[in-house]
Amino acid sequence: MNARRWARILLYVSSCIAAVFGAWYLLASDVPAYYKAFLGPSLSANPRVLGLLLGFMKVMGGCFLALGGGLVYFATTLLDEHPGRAFWMVSINLGLSLVPLQYVTLAVGSQIEYRTPWWAVSVLLVLMLSTLVLLRRARHGESSGPER
Repeated sequence: MNARRWARILLYVSSCIAAVFGAWYLLASDVPAYYKAFLGPSLSANPRVLGLLLGFMKVMGGCFLALGGGLVYFATTLLDEHPGRAFWMVSINLGLSLVPLQYVTLAVGSQIEYRTPWWAVSVLLVLMLSTLVLLRRARHGESSGPER
């Protein structure tokens, strides 16, 4: 398989992971234990903080569903029509969503005893970085020939 085909597969896998993560946060009826542990005593001091955090989770869930949908669009349309643009769109999405999320996940996890889902973000980061490498190869013609 050529680089573009592998990039397409990685985009589909990444979109599924992003969509599952997004749906989990969007449909959550309660805040995960690691957020409650991070908030600590301030949670009982102002119970409305929990509602605010749940609202933020739903916004983030919607954003990750949109990211998953965008990655499907990149894989189905943009990759064929504008592979150079696909490279930059994946880079932008990576920089704006996954890098800050990984930072926050690791920062929160380092201050509490609960496990945060840092590993899921790491998997997405590796998949997206691999996609960038493949898109760069496809863009510069290192992988010539028709897709199979």
